[in-house]
Amino acid sequence: MVKLLLEWKASVSCKDIENKNCLDLAIENSRKDVAMAIVNSDSWRDALRTEHKHPVYNWRTTPMRKLIKRMPEVAELVFSKCSISNDKPPEHPDYRIDFDYEFLDDMFFHWDKDVPDTVSSDGGSQDDDEPYKENGRLRWSAVPYTYDAEILRKNHPLFLMVASKRTKLLGHPLVLTLLTHKWDCYGRYFYYLSLLIYIFFLFFLTGYILTTPPPFYHESPSSANCTDGSFDWFGNGKVRWVDDAKEWQSVLFGDIGDWIILGLAGIHLFKELIQLWNQKFRYLTFNNFLEWTVYILAVLLVLPLRNCSYENSVNVKYDWQWQCGAISILLAWINLILFIQKLPRLGIYVLMFTDVLKTFMQFSVVFGLFIVAFTLGFYALLMNQEPFNTFWYSLVKTFVMMIGEFEFDTTFHSQNYLNTNDGVQSQDEFFLTTVYYKQTTYVVFTIFAVIMSIILMNLLVGLAVDDIKEVQNQAKLQRLAKQVDLALEIEEALPLVFWRRFCVKTRNLRPNQHGRTMISRLFYGLLSSETSMLQEAISSTLASEKTIIEEVRDSQEGFNETVGNMKYRMKLLKSQNDRIEGMLTALLKKDGVVWDDGNDNTDEVGE
Repeated sequence: MVKLLLEWKASVSCKDIENKNCLDLAIENSRKDVAMAIVNSDSWRDALRTEHKHPVYNWRTTPMRKLIKRMPEVAELVFSKCSISNDKPPEHPDYRIDFDYEFLDDMFFHWDKDVPDTVSSDGGSQDDDEPYKENGRLRWSAVPYTYDAEILRKNHPLFLMVASKRTKLLGHPLVLTLLTHKWDCYGRYFYYLSLLIYIFFLFFLTGYILTTPPPFYHESPSSANCTDGSFDWFGNGKVRWVDDAKEWQSVLFGDIGDWIILGLAGIHLFKELIQLWNQKFRYLTFNNFLEWTVYILAVLLVLPLRNCSYENSVNVKYDWQWQCGAISILLAWINLILFIQKLPRLGIYVLMFTDVLKTFMQFSVVFGLFIVAFTLGFYALLMNQEPFNTFWYSLVKTFVMMIGEFEFDTTFHSQNYLNTNDGVQSQDEFFLTTVYYKQTTYVVFTIFAVIMSIILMNLLVGLAVDDIKEVQNQAKLQRLAKQVDLALEIEEALPLVFWRRFCVKTRNLRPNQHGRTMISRLFYGLLSSETSMLQEAISSTLASEKTIIEEVRDSQEGFNETVGNMKYRMKLLKSQNDRIEGMLTALLKKDGVVWDDGNDNTDEVGE
């Protein structure tokens, strides 16, 4: 019936009171066959050119967004219809593919206006007020559907693909070419500039730590040695920090290093303040807190708070300043690891680490209870020995014993039972090395070795292996998700006036012609996996025959998508059933009817 109506040129632009057309209703009622028929018709563009408000978030929603969430197969068909190739064979040097991003990058389109009467030959509406010119470039008069950067990011079709875990859609050539365009035009410049500035800051902070004497290497400075620069050094302090000091290190890190650290830290803090002003409460994340800690502690380290300097012009530090520096340099290198996690090839390994860390944090409550239990046991039995003399010493010692550093002989066999040592132990030495309750202590130690060193450690290894396997199984999705997050986060951080001039509606690609030199392609390939994924996606899309492994992989992906759709439909049916049950209950209660079902076997059904 739907196909017949479409053949007779039935309008797909008619909308109900909620501003929904036939494609909206087909998607919401899970009629995949109807949605497929509409997309395969000549008026498929008109069916997609509509919008209405989300019932919960009050955001703009479109048929394309609904297809991504509920019918990825139909969305893939739309992507393929937006990717048109010329009549050349795929291996021809002049083979070209034209990509249309109207429904994928639609932030400047306003489809809530009345649809024009004129319709193009391909079913598309021609409007003089279109935001893009004929050459595909954005008009300066075009405005986005909202100026809220958070909504533009979270409501973007690319973000919805990541949230819905649509790996196949993210790997489509239409999506990959859009990501490549955003990355080439402004993403890489912004990202690598930020990375270069941070590495420059990290270089001087590291050099400052390596060339500055710690305050515990010499006596506390007095007015005399502050005047002539001489200090009473401990150990090899004078040789290490005075005699073997390099002049270029003194100039680079002593004379100008602290001012460069102050300047770069101030620039970064100013940037963080701008982000805080733009993002408000969304700014309160772990990464931003880490950056604030790094820069503030670095500033506290290099501030010349003492009127006293070494011979290399470096200001003498207080003890608390040096501790701030130790924490700052530690967190600064950790922040670099989090910085490079956005790179597709390197970020996957950082993601493995963070997933394992999250699993450990979830398990840490049980883990911590075992640690405290054995800590108190060893403290009660061995508090006469120095490693277990206080609760905190015992806690650290018990934690270290988990990794195999038991020091069994030192703890249990420090007595000179065979009289092999010259002399006799004093009473204090005997007290500090004796195990007074040997049987009980041996039992507790054996239980500790079995539970903590064997069972719990192997359990942690098993959990880590499962997490890593899960990340590896979703490696392609994670790589593409990182690229999407990076592109959208840069758009959110930059002013609209900067990146809007790079927005395009159409783009053509010649996959058999390389625009980069060999060296630039090699460098680009090491830092980004988009090029290889794009070539693979185009090849797989145009391939006439598939291997057995590819067919099995495709069937497995189709099976997973089918199961996902079945789960969604079951949830939808349950929601509708609960709503109907609530309505019937309200009607019975209103009419005063008492209903008692004697055959209530819901407990046997399960959830």
